[in-house]
Amino acid sequence: MLLFPPDVQKFTNEPTDTTGAGDSTVTFMCQVSNKEGFLSWRRDGFVISNETRITNSNPRYSIVGDRAAGEYNLQIIAAQESDEGIYECLVTASGSSRYIESRSAFLSVISSGSQRLTIVPSDTIATEGTTTQMRCKVADKAGVLSWLQNDQAISFDSAVSLADERYSIVGDNTEGEFYLQISDLGENDQGTYHCIVNAEGNNDAISSSGAKLIIRPAESPGAIYPHCFMTPSGDLQVGDNVTLSCLSRGGEPQPELFWLKDGHDFTIDPGNISRVYDFTNNMEQFSSYTRINIVLNNDLIGTVFECHATHPAYSSTKVCTLDPLIFELVSTINVELDTEILKIIEKEAGSVNCSATGDPTILGYTWYYNGVEIVESDPRFVIDTCSSHHSVLTITLASLSMDDSVISCEARNRIDAASVYTVVRIEDYPKLQYDAN
Repeated sequence: MLLFPPDVQKFTNEPTDTTGAGDSTVTFMCQVSNKEGFLSWRRDGFVISNETRITNSNPRYSIVGDRAAGEYNLQIIAAQESDEGIYECLVTASGSSRYIESRSAFLSVISSGSQRLTIVPSDTIATEGTTTQMRCKVADKAGVLSWLQNDQAISFDSAVSLADERYSIVGDNTEGEFYLQISDLGENDQGTYHCIVNAEGNNDAISSSGAKLIIRPAESPGAIYPHCFMTPSGDLQVGDNVTLSCLSRGGEPQPELFWLKDGHDFTIDPGNISRVYDFTNNMEQFSSYTRINIVLNNDLIGTVFECHATHPAYSSTKVCTLDPLIFELVSTINVELDTEILKIIEKEAGSVNCSATGDPTILGYTWYYNGVEIVESDPRFVIDTCSSHHSVLTITLASLSMDDSVISCEARNRIDAASVYTVVRIEDYPKLQYDAN
């Protein structure tokens, strides 16, 4: 008896049961790695090909695929009911490899008019964190199309029964397209998927062969990323345009990059919209890049921008931080009172309103009486600052001693202050006039 060493040649893709419409093109897959022997296709036990040559003299049959990759796929065009049968791919023993034979695959050809699958799902390998589609298309659909995940129904036509928003049915349903789309792939999404259509009327139930979904682990981007920088970075002043850039390189899938301003999400003004680019360096090194264009204003002084990167391979978000923004400030404060001379009758109350605008924004007001700050505990005055836009000072009980005094209002922002004043005029309290008669 001949003994062979461990297998060298082996199947990496084998034929699966296929349902084809009449006059459609059907392809059975057969791919072999480390091929040493001669490859043949067999139908119902009879050899119909030798390597790339069809031996059954049928011009509708051909061998297609990338030979360098070991592909010897059997293609049948204008499929007919006479093509139905069991198909197998086999490779003879040679060198250090023994004889190998694929699993059997049945071809069913449905005449036009009956519901039939024209696109069936195929084995798929996808990366953790990415999005993939399992494709299924039916012609002359009569019944309800469902997707099965490990023999459990997860959809009915376009409705997904799983409580998982990552799953959806996409495609043009009116054209019979019911593609199962899964986003943010994880290990639990692995399994075998079938597309089936139940029986309805004169239409029999139909089903695809099982298609395996394999999830490979995500590959982490380079350890030094994300990397962020600002251009230009020196001799800046208010009004300058600067660009904040964040770069990550390597990894599969690409990381998600986003910016925070002083630790919080922020809205980018129209015209300064963040842009994300994916590009290839030397056809091997993938990169992800995001940038923001901003115009410097006084409110941004000292602001800290951070670029955050999330990725399925990260246990936590990775961050790069720019230095606090430093640039030459230009402060503007416009402050005014509603009167230049405050006239009050003795023993009565009087008020003056102070309003201000500024860049950076106004933070608050301080009132002074003859150069001395007015405090809340002083019973002669009441200060009512309603907002950053204005403040009101009320003299609660005017006295003649206040005549010719000076009331000042100071408005301030975080880098400067400005003040205006008014002079107080106290008029005598009107005395009653009596008729001597």
